[in-house]
Amino acid sequence: MFLFTLSVDRVSAVTQDEIDQTLTNLETQRIQKLETELGLTIPDISDNPTHTITFKDPSGNTGVKLEIDGQGFKTIVSPYTLPSLGIGKHTIIFKFTDSEETPQILEEILTIIPRPPIIDAPEKLGATELTFKGTALAGSVVDLNLTSGTKNYKGAPEVKSDGTWSYNFKGVFQYGIYSIIGVTRKNGYASNYSETTVFELSKTGEGTQKIETLSPVSFAFKDLLKQDPVEVVKENPDLAITAAGFLILGIVFGLLLSRMNSSAKEMKIEGILVNTLNRKEKKEKNEDKKVESKGMTLREKFEKAGLSTAKTKDDTQVKSTEVKADEKEKDNVAKETEKTVTKEEFLKEYKEADPDDTKGKEKEEKKVEQKSEKLDTVKNIEVSLTSKPRK
Repeated sequence: MFLFTLSVDRVSAVTQDEIDQTLTNLETQRIQKLETELGLTIPDISDNPTHTITFKDPSGNTGVKLEIDGQGFKTIVSPYTLPSLGIGKHTIIFKFTDSEETPQILEEILTIIPRPPIIDAPEKLGATELTFKGTALAGSVVDLNLTSGTKNYKGAPEVKSDGTWSYNFKGVFQYGIYSIIGVTRKNGYASNYSETTVFELSKTGEGTQKIETLSPVSFAFKDLLKQDPVEVVKENPDLAITAAGFLILGIVFGLLLSRMNSSAKEMKIEGILVNTLNRKEKKEKNEDKKVESKGMTLREKFEKAGLSTAKTKDDTQVKSTEVKADEKEKDNVAKETEKTVTKEEFLKEYKEADPDDTKGKEKEEKKVEQKSEKLDTVKNIEVSLTSKPRK
């Protein structure tokens, strides 16, 4: 029961517009696929009631059948010219077998519109009356639009059964340049615009008019390809000028692009050379540093590297430690010397060095010299005891 309720809620959340849009998208994709299979070329709108269509048989042997407006299927071959169709929409159905041997039906809608009216040269020109005539689809209406500067005049003549029409504009017309254009209407469908006719209403009256017919400024490449290129250029000099302009622009753009690529390559090569020279210079500096530091002491290397202050402090501490060690060793030697030779022992051992005897008289000279030699020995001994031992 819960699952059923959830499904209903989900379905109800989708609007009818969303459903219609989804179905439309699926149908469009299906039609495009079938048109590709059939190789069909057919417009949606055409002013040619006997339009020619081209197609192919995807199966290669079953053929293609066609039905127009429910009049029954018949086998056709490409190219096929449609029968004269009336103004309005027509349903065209193709029946064929696709490349996977599956029967398919493709429905197309072709809308036929009237052809544009033909406006002849003005029949009568005057300051109060302008008359025009031409041809168009029988039973249709031609909507005319006459303009001059800011003035605009409209007319809607009916086309006779023989396909001709005429219309007379009345009023007060200023002298100057005028243009007229028309559209054919029938059964609610309108044609494309006709060619524009331009003329001049002059003061000298009839016979001095300047009349020119201008074609609409538009073209299709498929139409140009069907004609002789030389004739196309002769009939459309502006097209030749435009093509030449694009060609010149293309050449200039190509030269600029080539120059930019060349500059980019030069910059790249220059960068490679600079990097190579920098690496070579750096390598030479490193080698010079190695040669220079080869005969240097550790202290000199530290001082050159900017570590002289820190290292001097360390050296001072080392020297101070060495001095303290030397002083300590000296004190130890002195203490050992004092313990080994005392004053009493020294006097007792060398009492003969005294020039006087125990009674205070001088001894004989010989004895004195002997005592003097002993005294010198004692002095030497005294000096050696107080000197720093040799290593």
